[in-house]
Amino acid sequence: MPIGYKNIITLLLIKNKHLVNKGLIITSGGFMSLINIGLHLVQRFLSNLVMLKISQYINVNHLRTLQNQHIHNMSFTPKLNHNDTAISKA
Repeated sequence: MPIGYKNIITLLLIKNKHLVNKGLIITSGGFMSLINIGLHLVQRFLSNLVMLKISQYINVNHLRTLQNQHIHNMSFTPKLNHNDTAISKA
């Protein structure tokens, strides 16, 4: 075996998963992969509550199981009691 190739890790392709966590290796694919991994790491190292607050702030559904559910389950609820007259007129 060539020098430097002692710790080769073999991973299998896992279909229909937005995030795969295999201990030291966490991977994600698709359009929202950076968000998926970021929320996962926040939940893992901080707390579920912090992850929920961040997902609400950036308007991402935290209960996702497939990548395409990000698009279908996003919800936007505008704040209508902001007292900004310029915005209300628009």
